[in-house]
Amino acid sequence: MWPWRKKSCERFLRPAIESILNQTFRDFELVVIDDCSTDNTPQILREFEDDRMRVVRNERNRGIAETLNNGIAVARGEYVALQDHGDVSLPARLECQVAFLDKNAQVGMLGSSCNVIDEASMLVAHQPVECDDVKLRWGFLWRTLFIHTTLMVRRRAIEEVGGYSPDPQYRRKWWHRRRLRTAEPAFFDNAVFEYEELLRNALAASVPTYPRIPCVCPGWDNSPRRKHGATIFINSTPEIYERWLREVVNRRRAGITSKENSGITWDSFVFINAWNEWAEGSHLEPCEKWGHKYLEATRRALGTSTNQSIDYVDR
Repeated sequence: MWPWRKKSCERFLRPAIESILNQTFRDFELVVIDDCSTDNTPQILREFEDDRMRVVRNERNRGIAETLNNGIAVARGEYVALQDHGDVSLPARLECQVAFLDKNAQVGMLGSSCNVIDEASMLVAHQPVECDDVKLRWGFLWRTLFIHTTLMVRRRAIEEVGGYSPDPQYRRKWWHRRRLRTAEPAFFDNAVFEYEELLRNALAASVPTYPRIPCVCPGWDNSPRRKHGATIFINSTPEIYERWLREVVNRRRAGITSKENSGITWDSFVFINAWNEWAEGSHLEPCEKWGHKYLEATRRALGTSTNQSIDYVDR
């Protein structure tokens, strides 16, 4: 269930809703609360034809706390997930959070870190969260440690504390100062990024004034060997990787990404950051899912014909 506070935000509404409807976890209801928007929000909402989505329009502007409480009241799910109009959820968010809460009955509220993006969807910063249990419980007494719209909460935990307070000091902090007494809070501390976002940011980066070999990475997921703090790029495909590598190679050939230094020419080098032995989830070797597609994509991006060989250097 998604209680949604909406007011004059049509520019970001479509991608926000699409990020929920396209979740890998499919069994949910999306409750959109239109808090008396003054733009084209009602028309945009009517464009979506999905049985999982319900739209509730407030008869007057009720503000954040009352609107959220209204969304929770009309929802029917056991778990309540939160997202605002300007946010985008990664495709596996619901799947990961539901699986965690299902396996950890003592946890009442689950949050995560987040990526901060600008209006062009470019990555600005990664906002981490505290995941150490002792530090979390101590900090919980004095300040808000949660990123509100990353949360999934058990409905009963919200109901037992009376929902969101209308007091402006606590309007989005119903968990404030030990009010959440019936269950434990928990965080996912992995840094999760969209692979396409990595490509966009890499290609948009300024050309350095010093010699630098550009790097292309086919993917990344080191969570198998890290208990906490893994870095994961999701939705990587051979097609996106090929597009990234081809653009970097073309730029190198055009001589626009590096300069000569002390007689050493770097223009012919591109580094493909890929290996498999370290369980980093970054490899070009054939696999069950993709077969030889990453190797074939590399060949095409480098502009080689099918009867030419590609030399690989084992690091």
